Amino acid sequence: MIKKRHWDSEFFDLCIGELYTTNKTVFEELLTIGDAYDLVYIHSQEELAFNTNSFPAYVKLLFEKELIESDYSINKIISLDHSVHSSQYEALLALAFSSGQHSRFKVDDRFGGPRFKLLYKLWLDNSLSRSFALDLLAHSDDNLIDGFVTLAHVDLNTAAIGLIAVHENARGKGIGGALLKAASNLAITKGYKYLQVATQEDNLAAVVFYEHNGFNAKSKTYTYHYWR
Repeated sequence: MIKKRHWDSEFFDLCIGELYTTNKTVFEELLTIGDAYDLVYIHSQEELAFNTNSFPAYVKLLFEKELIESDYSINKIISLDHSVHSSQYEALLALAFSSGQHSRFKVDDRFGGPRFKLLYKLWLDNSLSRSFALDLLAHSDDNLIDGFVTLAHVDLNTAAIGLIAVHENARGKGIGGALLKAASNLAITKGYKYLQVATQEDNLAAVVFYEHNGFNAKSKTYTYHYWR
């Protein structure tokens, strides 16, 4: 059954629905929506076949690792909140945009570039205010923010990485790994046993990065945008 996504509908100024299915033939239900929805997100654990009204699949991989206590010390990592200095905020915002380059809301240009940026700005703002995140940890080198990560609650035993990004000029220096370790340590201190992170399958650099840092693929989800 298609259910309305109220937040998405209001944010994108569209009538958006969502459908979870394991059925490879979902055309009948989609054909019955008429003008009820402008767009339907279709999620499946299996690859589906669609006509030209749908976009190609956006394949999300969910990674997970078991958290193990460590005495690993991490330098240059700071916690930031809504009182962040304006120059630091601008650096965080640019990093947030870069973290979403493989997002389906970026790749599907029918959402529009300004909406993608507004979406990730909202995600950053709500992370700094702790509405979306338990904490935001940043890597600061000579008072310059060159990477950050957010940690969010999933359930009693599990925390998740929300946003993570490293400035292109600072990559290859171990900053991403340090941010993951800092997030892991924070999750442990808060009593979590597992840490999750999601990325798009076509983001090969991220897939290799998470696997290198001890994460294992837990699930794969195919998402389609069915536009009317």
